[in-house]
Amino acid sequence: MISESVDGTFRNQLDTLTEKFTDDFRRGDAEACALAYAADAIRIEPGMPPSTGRSAIESVIALGMSNGIAISRFETMQAAADGSTGFALMKVVTNHGDAFVMLGLKRESDGRWLVAAEAIVG
Repeated sequence: MISESVDGTFRNQLDTLTEKFTDDFRRGDAEACALAYAADAIRIEPGMPPSTGRSAIESVIALGMSNGIAISRFETMQAAADGSTGFALMKVVTNHGDAFVMLGLKRESDGRWLVAAEAIVG
């Protein structure tokens, strides 16, 4: 269910962000993937210590790539935003099976939405 109030800009940017991330991941460009995250973002996934900051997140993404993970697509299950804060619950389909992702997003001063926090449940 997508909140009616976020049907426009938030949802469009969320879709664009996840499509670009998926394309960048397929190309093996961890640096480009990390640009989907705020500079001070945190990422938590099973079996790994939390990654804080874009550089650390880039390293973990690169590790996933080197381990042969391939992302097919993200499916947004629910999303909402209010002001400068948003969230999304998503399913990510990979060659290692499906996982669920919770994103906390924040709107930057230039209006772009970036991932501020991510928790992955495998």
